[in-house]
Amino acid sequence: MKSSTELNEVSVARVVRRVVADRIALCCFLWILLFSCVVRIIFIGHAEWVPIADTRDYHVLAWNLSHGNGYKELSEVARPAYQGLTFYAYRMPGYPAMLAAVYTLFGWVPRHAMYLNLLAELWTSCCVFLVAFCLFGRKVALFSQALWSFQVLWVTALMSETVFTTLLITLAAILVMEQPLRSKGWALVYGMVGAASVFIRPVGVVVLVFPLLLRARQVRCRTGMICLLALLLPSAIGIGLWIQRNYRVLHQFVPLTTQFGPLDAPDFGIDFESFYLTLRTQGRNEAEINKALTQAILQRALADPLGAARLYVIRIRDLFGLPSLSYVEQGLIWPQRFSGSQVPTWVYAVYRRMYYQYPLVYGLALAGLILLAAQRKLWNGLTLAFVVYVMFHAVVSRGTIRYAAPLYPMLCVFAGVSLAAGWTRFVSLGRTMRMRQIQRAR
Repeated sequence: MKSSTELNEVSVARVVRRVVADRIALCCFLWILLFSCVVRIIFIGHAEWVPIADTRDYHVLAWNLSHGNGYKELSEVARPAYQGLTFYAYRMPGYPAMLAAVYTLFGWVPRHAMYLNLLAELWTSCCVFLVAFCLFGRKVALFSQALWSFQVLWVTALMSETVFTTLLITLAAILVMEQPLRSKGWALVYGMVGAASVFIRPVGVVVLVFPLLLRARQVRCRTGMICLLALLLPSAIGIGLWIQRNYRVLHQFVPLTTQFGPLDAPDFGIDFESFYLTLRTQGRNEAEINKALTQAILQRALADPLGAARLYVIRIRDLFGLPSLSYVEQGLIWPQRFSGSQVPTWVYAVYRRMYYQYPLVYGLALAGLILLAAQRKLWNGLTLAFVVYVMFHAVVSRGTIRYAAPLYPMLCVFAGVSLAAGWTRFVSLGRTMRMRQIQRAR
């Protein structure tokens, strides 16, 4: 396995050449990629779009964008606090804009957007392989990619999980294959992908600090500063334009979204419904309500720092908590996605059973992290990105299986480490036993 000190000598071209030269790795990679594609096409071909919750909101926002109605959504949810309120900045515009582009080009058929998810997940498969190959070699890369090929939970969901996951693992690949602060070109690429991730999900702002965590001892000050500027500039421009638009529409400073207050208030014991309804009767808009809720949250956190610290730990735990299958089915609308009369019963049965990969991958990933720590190879760029993302996420949001989705490719890599180690041990043990049998026969 490679240590983090060797990463500075790695380049994308060199890694790709190594993969192409390794015929066994390349052949297995292509077969796993084909399997991933076929499995996802089967599920997409039988899935139905369910216009509810987040997926409905994204669809409405995309419709308004493509039909010249502006980026806004009139809430029609049953929750009294939101009923009839028009939202302008509750969600980042990246994913709705992507949906609007797909629908405009190919027609307003939700399955077209599912194929966008397919392309994103195939690219994720490539990145998982390249990251693992770069850091740990062929066996880990193939095991990691194989584990990811069974992750089909989000491919039929028209939500931001799949696209955001792809962007995050792409940034991880750039981190481990090209030092962004050592190459102006890769710094700009990283910055553009990072900006895209911010506009898919606001938590994406954390990716802008990942390159600063890596060692860059041989970087000259001038080169490092230019790279840093190229890395931050796309996000700075995009967020600046977004802030300007939000201030013009809502007359408030909204750097990202107005979600923080409404989503986090219940965790701090704030009666969200009554708080929201009270401010709405005073004529407050979504930005003003979010600002008031955020202030109330900060006051609660400062008044009870131990309680806030306890909540922080709980959020980290919940990010990797696995709810029961029945809860996931209800929350993610699984049965309705495959409820058509023409859908074979085995399709949903297979889709349902694939959920059981989660405890397997989580357990293997933990074993892989322990193995890396024992070998003093834990703090490579991938692990640093993983840890920092988890720590930052717990500050701004509660943890659920949905919010852990972007980390799953990294978990597959860590799980691949333990599988490869186990396979090596198994092969070595088999050889030892054969040698002993030969010696006894003599």
